[in-house]
Amino acid sequence: QLNFDKERLSNLIHIISELVNNDLKYGLGISSWELQLDNNELSLTMNSESKWEVENHHFGNGSRTIRKRIEILKGNITEKLENKKYFCEIKI
Repeated sequence: QLNFDKERLSNLIHIISELVNNDLKYGLGISSWELQLDNNELSLTMNSESKWEVENHHFGNGSRTIRKRIEILKGNITEKLENKKYFCEIKI
C-alpha cells in the first residue's frame, strides 16, 4: 500500500496526464500502459510507436515538468526511443 497525501497524489496525476498528452501528440497506434504496486514501490511503464524524433523535437515544458514532479516524489524515470518506439518507466 502506498500512502500518498493530496500533494503527492496531485503530482502523480499530473505526471500521468502529461504522459497521456504526449502519447496522444506523438504516439502512433495502440500504446501499452502498466501500473504496478510492489513492496511500497509504484511502477508505471508505457510504450508506443512514436513519431517523435530526437533530431527535430526538443524536450518541452511538459517533459521537464514530468521530471521535476518525479524528483519531488523521490522517484526516477527511464526513457528510450529505439526504432521509432518510445519506452518509459517511472518508479516511485
